[in-house]
Amino acid sequence: MSRFRMWFVAGVVLSLSHCISPTLTLADQTNINLSVDGVIYTNATFRHVTPATVTIVYSAGIVTVPLATLPTDLQQRFGYDPRKAADWMAASARETAEIQRKSSNFTGGAPEARGTRIADYICTVADDFIVDVYHNGKVVTDDKRTLLAEKYGATAERIDVPVQKGDWVVFTVANNRLRWNGSYYFAAAGMIGTNAIVFQTNVGDRRWSYCDDPDRVSRFISDPHDRGNPVLPVSKPWDQGDDSMKAVTSPSWSGDPVWGHSRLTWIKFVAE
Repeated sequence: MSRFRMWFVAGVVLSLSHCISPTLTLADQTNINLSVDGVIYTNATFRHVTPATVTIVYSAGIVTVPLATLPTDLQQRFGYDPRKAADWMAASARETAEIQRKSSNFTGGAPEARGTRIADYICTVADDFIVDVYHNGKVVTDDKRTLLAEKYGATAERIDVPVQKGDWVVFTVANNRLRWNGSYYFAAAGMIGTNAIVFQTNVGDRRWSYCDDPDRVSRFISDPHDRGNPVLPVSKPWDQGDDSMKAVTSPSWSGDPVWGHSRLTWIKFVAE
């Protein structure tokens, strides 16, 4: 049986307490079809608004777009002011730079100075898939990600990033709850050699946390001190997930599938 793969576009909004506008939920602007820069967003609903951006929940996921790209009537509705937008973006950039500076101090500077290597690479199984992976706040490039298996749309990966003490890794994971009776799954394991597991997803392990709030995601990704919420157990796990994890890691794998609250979630591991 073939399965349709739905790809999500994950948008991230920086949350600035000193200059952010309140969240707007527009009841009369739901389930519309919207064209932005040639991209059609179907069944769109507007959510969080900042002076420069708006978050759109639509049929394929969630995305954040600049207010400047919206039709004029929507720009007016959201109170778009180019000068205020520029000020907000500049403040966002300054806050991001400060977070990165603090993160660098926390990790001891260059990666080589952080500590002992504890894993050579990471293996994962996800139902449906990982959108992006971040290592110490930076996106992992596609050449370091290898698709090991795909089964009915569920995916297994090898992520070739060494993990040292003090490092942190964030996975953006997506699932379509309308498929396969709502089953979902995410598990990961840090590996040394061919089958030695050194860490794995476990409910109750404080090194694993999640964030579902688009307003917090940027900080969650870039700041190792932001632990989010403790990961949750998967209520309807993919029935082949555990066997798939054992196949790509080791028969000794004994971890848990974990997730957040939303079917689009960000899951973090901090190597303490």
